[in-house]
Amino acid sequence: GGGSARTDESLAVRRRWWRWVAGYTPLHSKWLGLVDFLQFLPSASIISSMITILRKTHTVRGVGSAVLGHQALCLQPTNLLVTSAATNMSSTKRSFFASSTDHTRLLADAEVHKLSHEKEGGKHIQLVLAPQGTDSTMVEKVPQLHLARLHVDPAAGVLYGAKVVNRTLGTPAHVCPKLVQAALKEHAGISMARSTLHGMSDWVLDQMKKSNNQTIKEIDAEILHRVALGNDYSADDYKTCQAIWEELALQFTKHQIESGQGEAALYASAISSAKLANIEHEVDTSEFQNTCAGAMAIFAVSR
Repeated sequence: GGGSARTDESLAVRRRWWRWVAGYTPLHSKWLGLVDFLQFLPSASIISSMITILRKTHTVRGVGSAVLGHQALCLQPTNLLVTSAATNMSSTKRSFFASSTDHTRLLADAEVHKLSHEKEGGKHIQLVLAPQGTDSTMVEKVPQLHLARLHVDPAAGVLYGAKVVNRTLGTPAHVCPKLVQAALKEHAGISMARSTLHGMSDWVLDQMKKSNNQTIKEIDAEILHRVALGNDYSADDYKTCQAIWEELALQFTKHQIESGQGEAALYASAISSAKLANIEHEVDTSEFQNTCAGAMAIFAVSR
């Protein structure tokens, strides 16, 4: 509205004024750096919308004051930057949700939004779970409002990349079923789900300590240990233990399904026809690929 426009205009005036002052100080370059930093902070109108959305969910504890402090930070001269940040530090450490009841209500009322983006091979869809009443424009511009995400490759018929953004909400199997169902409803050609196996390496190392896994006894322990550590193994090392790693990956996937943990448990529970089909090697390119040597579990989905 008009108030937001005036606030943004006021912020622009403040920036120009501080730039003018900075030109006449001995700390010219440092002042300009701080002033330039302000330009990357959210506008007052966006922050105001975020606060409104968060209050609608009735799940905010401390977030309102923290975001309001951020808004004040945007509108204050740079010499108050440290003071404002310190004042609100305690607020940002507080729990986002007040209770498990809030979790349940938030997820039950949450809505699915669809965002499209181009990738190699064609258009991919990102389904986003956001609090009820969140404007689609805000979902696209403010990823901090996302509760969970799921990616769809319509051309290949693949689901992948299920992720809980706010982990206090629970596991993917608990948080993401609504996203999976929305994907299956809109895309009749879904025939596969690809699951990450993050954490597999730690599980393998734990199995090696227990010495009761027959699969592990079939391979050179030193080579397997290097692959599990994820940062000091050669292509020959992986080739040597690839068959064993695949068998261990199948075991780990079944372990995740039984314990309700990880992305694998989501697909196994949310898709009635999903069947664990096989393991793909060295295909995970995410930042956590070294926690599973790049392995991914493939679920076949029949429709």
